[in-house]
Amino acid sequence: YTQSTEAVVSTQSTGRIEAKMRGQAKVERDNHDLNKEKIKLESSERRKTILEAVSSVGNMIGTGIDALISNKEKIYGAATTVFFIAGGYYVAKHGTVMSARFLEARLGKPTLVRETSRANYKDTLRHPIAAAVRKWQGRNDADALKGVVT
Repeated sequence: YTQSTEAVVSTQSTGRIEAKMRGQAKVERDNHDLNKEKIKLESSERRKTILEAVSSVGNMIGTGIDALISNKEKIYGAATTVFFIAGGYYVAKHGTVMSARFLEARLGKPTLVRETSRANYKDTLRHPIAAAVRKWQGRNDADALKGVVT
């Protein structure tokens, strides 16, 4: 091959490629209207499907509410269920808070304070006279620190 032969072959293949591209462009221009119509039909179908789904859900909810309202036993049952759910939530929430406070108060005090602050039956049986004297004297806040070494 010479350079002129290669140039002719290159020009021919370039011509084929250009012709092929022009043909594809013409086909795309011709099909543009068809593609546009296809997209419109697909979006129209999608819109119809969504509207039907929304309509059927609305009908189902409306039918359910109508059935609930028309039957008094169902109304009482629903009200009772809501009452017990709310009551259970309230009891669980506040019961947990109360339990936590009780445990904190019990575990938060040192052992010595718990043992010396309480009057129990064992001490009363062991020392009946001292227990009676404490009972009759009552608490005196002025003597609370009496005998404490500073």
